[in-house]
Amino acid sequence: ALRFDRAYMQTTGIEAVDNWSYSHNLEYLVANCSEDGRYEEGLGYARELQSQPVDLLRSEATGLGYLLYGGRTAAARLDFRYGRWGRAAADLQRGLEEWRFASQVSADYVGGLLEYALTMDAAEKGELPKAAARFQRLVQVGVRLTREQADFGSDWYFEAAKRVLAIATIEAAATLLSVQGQHDQAVEQMQRAAQMEAVLSYGEPPPYSRPIAESLGSIHLRAGRWREAR
Repeated sequence: ALRFDRAYMQTTGIEAVDNWSYSHNLEYLVANCSEDGRYEEGLGYARELQSQPVDLLRSEATGLGYLLYGGRTAAARLDFRYGRWGRAAADLQRGLEEWRFASQVSADYVGGLLEYALTMDAAEKGELPKAAARFQRLVQVGVRLTREQADFGSDWYFEAAKRVLAIATIEAAATLLSVQGQHDQAVEQMQRAAQMEAVLSYGEPPPYSRPIAESLGSIHLRAGRWREAR
């Protein structure tokens, strides 16, 4: 399907913003690679998706919402899946400095993902003051997003983006509790995140890149609860 759409776009001159299926092909390939260990191949597809031009004048185009909320973050979300928080943060930081954003909404979404990555990175390294400070910034971005409206791209993507960031916030909170030895509270919060993940709107592939069940398993491992972790 990807080869077909590449040829179609080259023949017609149509760009990704007007060919939603092309982005969809790439997203599926990134997701497949993330699930079966083909990191370098998946990163190549993610970079191709990330590099597509975003025409901010095409606010009604069906592909703009995906490129703003999904395409630009594809490489970072692949790193989320592998727990490569530092690499994800570096990619998102570079994006905030280089990308043109249609509105503060899409910039805040990327900024929120950056704070999530930095929180998780610091927490797993045991840098608790840094993790706590980054977590507070993550919460602030999430609160700000709830007050914003998307004027560019699909409302569906914006609403999904808000819910994804909300789950990430709770996952980060649970991870912070876990590394501080507050395992019961951590499990409670991560189970809450799992419930939110379960009711995310239907997506192909699923819109949350890192299965909460695995993060819940990590909490049980830290607590030495082997049966629950399994």
